[in-house]
This record gives sequence, structure tokens and C-alpha cells, in this order.
Amino acid sequence: MADKLLVYECRHIDESFIQKLKKEMHKLVNDAKGDHDLDRIPSTRQYQTRMQKRIKRHKLAKDTILDWKNDAGEYTERIWKWWKHRKEKYPYHGVAIRLIAYAQLSSCSVERVFSKLERIVKVTSDNIKEDMCEVRLLLQVNGDLDEMYNALAVNFGEE
Repeated sequence: MADKLLVYECRHIDESFIQKLKKEMHKLVNDAKGDHDLDRIPSTRQYQTRMQKRIKRHKLAKDTILDWKNDAGEYTERIWKWWKHRKEKYPYHGVAIRLIAYAQLSSCSVERVFSKLERIVKVTSDNIKEDMCEVRLLLQVNGDLDEMYNALAVNFGEE
């Protein structure tokens, strides 16, 4: 699965990086097998609050203890805490994990553009030409380009 990191087209990720990552994997797996007791890690305040709300919502007894392993947020938090102390020891995995964890999974920016395009088409009906629609969309998404054009004109000696 390490080869799939090449999809990110990051300048740090190349074949030699992938090979080093694979070598590092065996050490990391052995470390995790030897010391992967996530029960030792104290629960977060957010998890405790969620559990209290869940107990109240489902009208469970106040002394009910819910298993943190069934809570995706708490499970993820404990894994991060376990990893935090090992990121220096496994630098290639550190880069890979940051690359994966920081990848934006949301399509909000694309959806905003389509929403603006839909508004342009509603206002102008279907009579707008494709190139004019593209210009209007560019201006809607990027704002007024006059300031940028004026700055370019000054820099290149045009008035």
C-alpha cells in the first residue's frame, strides 16, 4: 500500500522514499505489537462529555461505562497520542501519515464553484456563451481582477 502514496505527487515521495518506508514498517509493527496498550492512555475530556450526553440521551444508569473502543473519535485520539511519542523514531512514516492525515477530503470548494455556476446560468438563462460563462465564473470565484491587472500594468510599464 506504500506505493499508493505516489498518487499525492509530493516532491518528497519517490521510489527511494517508498523503499525506506517499507524497511521502516517492520520496526514499527514490532514496536506496536510490543507496546500498543491504548487502554493506558487517559481518555479525553471531549470523549467523557460525549459519553455523559450519550448516557443521558439513552437514559442509561449513571454508573454505566461505555467502551471507548466503540467511539471512533476517542479511538483515533488515542492512536495519535501513541504515535506522537514515536514520530521521531519513524521519520518516513511520519511524513506519510502527515500527508494522508492532512489531505483534504472535502469537496466543498468544488461544490461552491458549481453553486456559483448554477447561479450564473439561472440569471442569464441558457443563452450565455461558454466563454462568457467562464469569464463570469472566474470573476465570481476569484473576485475583481482589476487590482491584479493594474499591478501587472505598473510593473511592466504599461499605463
